[in-house]
Amino acid sequence: MKKLLFLFLFAISFFMVAAQSVEKEGEFMVVRDLSEQPGVQISMNVYPNPATSFLRINIESPERDIARVLLSDNIGNPVISLSEPVAEGQNQLILDLTSAKIRSGIYFLLVKTGSGNLAKKIVVKK
Repeated sequence: MKKLLFLFLFAISFFMVAAQSVEKEGEFMVVRDLSEQPGVQISMNVYPNPATSFLRINIESPERDIARVLLSDNIGNPVISLSEPVAEGQNQLILDLTSAKIRSGIYFLLVKTGSGNLAKKIVVKK
């Protein structure tokens, strides 16, 4: 069942990646989600991508909520999982990627709130 859920999330992530643009802001590349998803009221920018030691997640939320953040490897194994409160408006979370279990490769970032779910493909280069 866990693998089936991963395959479903992977398929969603794959199609979402096709609807993204990458823009340069200063020294970072910013991935912006351009997809129009009915019912999703949050937005998210993630940078730097590719990342080396940290990942900055900017979340814009229409209300106070709890953001559940999951970073999983390319076969669906959870690597980082956390829950953080978010306020209405702009919020910023920073994920520390210096853990020994995080190696160079492709990861998937999933952020869930009561206002919607967003997924991004993340590249880690160590």
